[in-house]
Amino acid sequence: MRYEIEVAFLQLATIIYYEDNSCKFHYDINFLNERLNYPEILENFIYVFQYMDLYGQATCVSLPSEMSLLEQRIGYHSERDYRKGIAFDVKECAQFFTLMKYVEFLKQKEIYLENIIEWFFSEYLPNEFQTEGFSFLAPSENTTALEKIRFLFPEIEGIRNQFDLYVRNGEIDYELIYLDSTPKLISEIGSLLKKKYLYINPDHADLGKECRLLFSSQSILLCNENESIDADYSSFFKMCIREKINIADYPDFEDCVKKLYWLQSRKSLYILDDGTIKLNYERVIVLYHLFHDCVICPYYYPFNKKNIADILKAMIEENELVWESSLFNRKEQDYLDYMLNKSKFDNGLDLRNRYLHGNNTLDIGKQEEDYIKTLKIAILTVLKISEDIRLYKNGANNMFSK
Repeated sequence: MRYEIEVAFLQLATIIYYEDNSCKFHYDINFLNERLNYPEILENFIYVFQYMDLYGQATCVSLPSEMSLLEQRIGYHSERDYRKGIAFDVKECAQFFTLMKYVEFLKQKEIYLENIIEWFFSEYLPNEFQTEGFSFLAPSENTTALEKIRFLFPEIEGIRNQFDLYVRNGEIDYELIYLDSTPKLISEIGSLLKKKYLYINPDHADLGKECRLLFSSQSILLCNENESIDADYSSFFKMCIREKINIADYPDFEDCVKKLYWLQSRKSLYILDDGTIKLNYERVIVLYHLFHDCVICPYYYPFNKKNIADILKAMIEENELVWESSLFNRKEQDYLDYMLNKSKFDNGLDLRNRYLHGNNTLDIGKQEEDYIKTLKIAILTVLKISEDIRLYKNGANNMFSK
């Protein structure tokens, strides 16, 4: 299947829409012209270009929930493949062309993203968060794409190592960095938050089963016999939102009825006296994000609301969820490994290793494309470090301290 992707900066309100096999990303150039100071430019990557979602997670990653059953089943896939589908390709292309256009837009105003990144570490962190000691040098503005890529990758890697040292020691001691020149794995970069990400515990199958019944397109609960209900719903969750569902709609599906009562025992839905099925939306919100995003960072709304935080705490106490503390969540780690090297995925782009080892393409056009991809990795790193420090300074460590 082919998709047409259009990215444009226009004198119109920002709008993103999908039409048949066409995806259009139109951004308000007047709005962008009004936001030209460094903090606003970085914020544009979150609130305008949506590099991060409302829950602090990078949107560029490949998610199983965004892949159709056909994409998951058809074709030969190695265990060491980075699995991706149409949704991932569309996001990747859209973000690539958006960044390419934004770089040109800023260049016309003599603004360079690398200089903004240097400012972020040298001025913004010390002034805003009293966090000092980071060092990032921007490449010269008149250098080629090839030279910029070869300059940027060690700087990006250095920033990750500096942040990890800051997490462990509370300060950046460059003598320690000089003593240990071994590159750190993406997954080894720590977080200032002792408990940052929540994942489903694979040793407890019930939570995964609960999610699949509610959100999977293959859920048996979609076998509803009520002829007035549309048969094209992609999940039981969506069907419950838009239709009035009753347990009497499943007269010939004893297994469905058992599963509905099981979901009630799990407190994800209620079965009223007249048989009407009502979702427990506070629990379902938690389950939805675990299913769709594969992770929860619980310091964002609505997870920081007391009722939902209590649901999370109960799941943690039941050992259904497990904590991890890292700068990047698992899906973000996979994405960066896919982009940078082949240590985890045989189909990885291997950008870092190709350019630092001199095995890169000689095609100038391809080098320009790889420069945009390198910039994207640098920006994601900045956004994740900024988020981690902000959450830490705002007292996130106290929320789940017990």
